[in-house]
Amino acid sequence: MISDSLRALPGLVQSGWWKVRWSAQGLAQFARATRHGRVLVSGLLVVELDGHLELGRSVLFVGGMIATEVRVHRGATMTIGDRSIFNYGSHYVAHQSITIGQRSVFASSVRVSDVDGSRRGPIVIGDEVWVAHGATILPGVTIGDGAVISAGSVVGKDVPARHLAVGNPARVMPLRDR
Repeated sequence: MISDSLRALPGLVQSGWWKVRWSAQGLAQFARATRHGRVLVSGLLVVELDGHLELGRSVLFVGGMIATEVRVHRGATMTIGDRSIFNYGSHYVAHQSITIGQRSVFASSVRVSDVDGSRRGPIVIGDEVWVAHGATILPGVTIGDGAVISAGSVVGKDVPARHLAVGNPARVMPLRDR
């Protein structure tokens, strides 16, 4: 389960020499954001804050060969819940509103933007959501708690809690417990 892996992560991230480096980078990159705890940053990160960004405790941005971008435009808000994790090469752009719940995990090359051409609308992503590599979340979408977005999927409609979204355009099906 995703939550089991996430419980182990803070101990791993906060140990060793990298703790100080990651904390300092997080403070510098998100100096104008509202922070409720430590923000950990490794690697290339581009942050543009003309609006309001609120970060929960132990939010982690994992570095890689491609920069991650977080852009909050004037008048927009972006809220990221406790212990959410963001992999490299992803783009999160708020013109209106993006809300990300607690303990959500985003793989590399994910795209989340509340404006796409003529389509506009707030995005809400619940708790313990897993968004796989290369997925795109389109404006106006709500993703329920515990949902999984498959690699390369383009999500243009709501995904209920504990459902799987697959494909382009994404089809939605319930996740099964075994």
